[in-house]
Amino acid sequence: MRPLPDDLRIRLEGLKICHANGITPRVLVPEQALEWLQNVDVRGGEVEYVDDPRERVLAFGRRFLDAPYDRAADIHSAPGRFSCSSFVKYALASVGIHMPKFAIDQSRRGTPLEGMVWEPGTLICWPSEFPIRDPDRMVGHIGFACGERRALHAGGRKHTVHEFAPKRPEAALFVNPFPTEPSALIHAPRGFETALDLVRSLQR
Repeated sequence: MRPLPDDLRIRLEGLKICHANGITPRVLVPEQALEWLQNVDVRGGEVEYVDDPRERVLAFGRRFLDAPYDRAADIHSAPGRFSCSSFVKYALASVGIHMPKFAIDQSRRGTPLEGMVWEPGTLICWPSEFPIRDPDRMVGHIGFACGERRALHAGGRKHTVHEFAPKRPEAALFVNPFPTEPSALIHAPRGFETALDLVRSLQR
């Protein structure tokens, strides 16, 4: 097997494997990395091709409609209860996309989009409702677009996971969290933190 290119090594090092309750460890990697992951099955892993990760994320998220909202919930609370950001983190983990804990940091993981983009799976990041102006707290809520000017989120007046029509979507930031290149989902064996850790173990 040829040596791992430096640019790909750096990318794989930054791809954290998602670990969440009820979801096998997984990570979405560029297809070009499969050359170095072709023997993952010998470690109990698996390669899966996902045709449309956007629809898959929404379908997964809708499985938890009416789950209770809890502002203090984190990824370890899922799928029993969710905050807005832990819901986003959990749903994206289903396709191997690791997200940070807080909505403000999640809003910075992806490509900011011009205008209102209702393509399913796009992140909608609403301005902060905190009574102070702090550039590090300018996102107070987050959810998913699900087409036709509707959103899927945890929170709101219903205090559950539900779909709704946002009243002021023009005030929100729309972000694409998905890679633009062909990718493959790796169901990873336990014990690894990054895609690079897994590749290194297969090279031994």
